[in-house]
Amino acid sequence: ALEKHVPALREVLTLDLLGYIPENEVHVIPQIEALIKQGLEILYYPNFIPADQYDFLLSKADVILGNLRVQLNPYQKYGYTKETGTAYNMIRAAKPGILPVGYPLETQWEPCCLTFKDYDALPAMLLDLRYNAFLLSQLKANAHAMASQYAPEQLYERLN
Repeated sequence: ALEKHVPALREVLTLDLLGYIPENEVHVIPQIEALIKQGLEILYYPNFIPADQYDFLLSKADVILGNLRVQLNPYQKYGYTKETGTAYNMIRAAKPGILPVGYPLETQWEPCCLTFKDYDALPAMLLDLRYNAFLLSQLKANAHAMASQYAPEQLYERLN
């Protein structure tokens, strides 16, 4: 999906693939390198990133992209039988998210998330965020408000 939109995304998107690329996924590295040669700014890591570096890089993000297939197989589905670190990172970093349709969102998370139906829709959504400063600032404010509900003092109060 990104390949089709390189000219429009070239100057406005930095894609930081935080984490690492597992051995069974290294086939994506040539695709990443090809996009970089076309002018996209993509950062990726062949090994685990130390926690402090991960946190620093995450703090620089505008949004967190939940790049996952919700239905992994007939027996595993993210948000139901399996969890992803996306929600945790959204709370921890107080960042809005972009998640695939079908990922179960609690009602209080909806104001700080956008959803995409398929990857072909994603570049237009990213461009809209880049050029619609109000939408991005609103998502960020909503993410900050949502994350504050998970602060220790708030959780303690709700659990009592």
